[in-house]
Amino acid sequence: MLTFFRRGIMAKVMLGVLFLSLVAIVITGFGTGGMGGLGELAGKLGSDTIAQAGGEKLTTEQVKDTMNRQLDRMREQQPEIDMAAFLRRGALEDIVDQMIDMAAASAFGTKMGLAATKRMIDAQIVKIPAFQGVTGQFDQNAFRAALSNQKMTEAQLRDQIRSQLMQQQLVTPVAASAAVPKSLALQYASLLLETRSGIVGAVPTKAMGAGAEPSDADVAAWYRQNIARYTIPERRVIRYAVFGAENVAAQAKATDAEIQAAYARNPAYAAREVRTLSQVVLSDQNAARAFAQKVASGTPFAQAAAQAGYAAADIAVGDKTREDYARISSPEVAAAAFGAAKGATVGPVRSGLGWHVVKVEDVKTVGAKPLASVRAELVAAIEKDKAQQALSDMASRIDNAAGSGASFADIAKNQNLAVVETPADGQAEDIELLRAGVKA
Repeated sequence: MLTFFRRGIMAKVMLGVLFLSLVAIVITGFGTGGMGGLGELAGKLGSDTIAQAGGEKLTTEQVKDTMNRQLDRMREQQPEIDMAAFLRRGALEDIVDQMIDMAAASAFGTKMGLAATKRMIDAQIVKIPAFQGVTGQFDQNAFRAALSNQKMTEAQLRDQIRSQLMQQQLVTPVAASAAVPKSLALQYASLLLETRSGIVGAVPTKAMGAGAEPSDADVAAWYRQNIARYTIPERRVIRYAVFGAENVAAQAKATDAEIQAAYARNPAYAAREVRTLSQVVLSDQNAARAFAQKVASGTPFAQAAAQAGYAAADIAVGDKTREDYARISSPEVAAAAFGAAKGATVGPVRSGLGWHVVKVEDVKTVGAKPLASVRAELVAAIEKDKAQQALSDMASRIDNAAGSGASFADIAKNQNLAVVETPADGQAEDIELLRAGVKA
């Protein structure tokens, strides 16, 4: 998405259509008999998680949002596009692998201590031409208009930029150091240019004799002829200063106010109503009405679903809060399901997936988690975020100081950093090694 804003036109339209195909199979259950695939996978990974790599998750909400945006853009280019044709090309597995690889790269970068802070993301946003006004500077109105046009929230844009920054930090050092010494490359390149055959005979060293002892003049002559073997072209001493989480530990301590605020804004800790739901999603409104009438006439919901070709796993949504269910259906469907009494059947109600007929199997209330039980979890999350921000701020101060001409010593002193100095590399050759070379 970031490249869309940068270039104005998506360079990988095909990727969007293939990803749309992935969403169609996972959510609608195309070729799997209904919603069972998504329901079973989400049950293993989490109520709204399709795939997970470390701390990085691919959720049904992300899938749904991306599906809608990609579909809108594809219709602008090819109104007659047929999604089934792309499914038959066999590229679906590649798209899934790519998404998991991206999540894995971000998770690995986070584990290795890499970070993409708010300041780094802000620096990327202000460079995007689509967010700039007539003066060439970042314009808040242009920013909001561009996001609205793409049906994207600011949080979604920032999450995509964060993923790209993490991948750049991982890949750039590897790509920059992808080289081998010329002497090594020459040997391998020569193997492709010639072939040789011959006979090797082993001669014991005892049969060769000790040889004449070289004089000082012989040693000196050998040294001059082979000066490159005994010359160290350059020696460097490197001074550096390392900084990490320990340098900002004091600044990263979580305060009581921060803990209270984090606790208050996390709905997972609050008391909530959870409903056990079953649903059937049909693409045709008349078929959905017929199904709802059959249930209303006395046919059990599960039996009516079985008669329509749905297995028990296909119709089971499981325990959901209103917010959870809205993310995998729509706010309208969730409002209808959570406005009905236990045992009631509602629908058909339309979402982006089709027409929903939903039965409320059970209603229960989950009590709030006390602050004391989640305090350690909140403290760890807050201090991790504050440490990353503090490290980013320190890096920015060091960059600014270096750019302003401050010396290495001054920067290390101002930031209270310990300086480490490496020894000079290389060593002088022993005279006995010279004599051995002359004899050989």
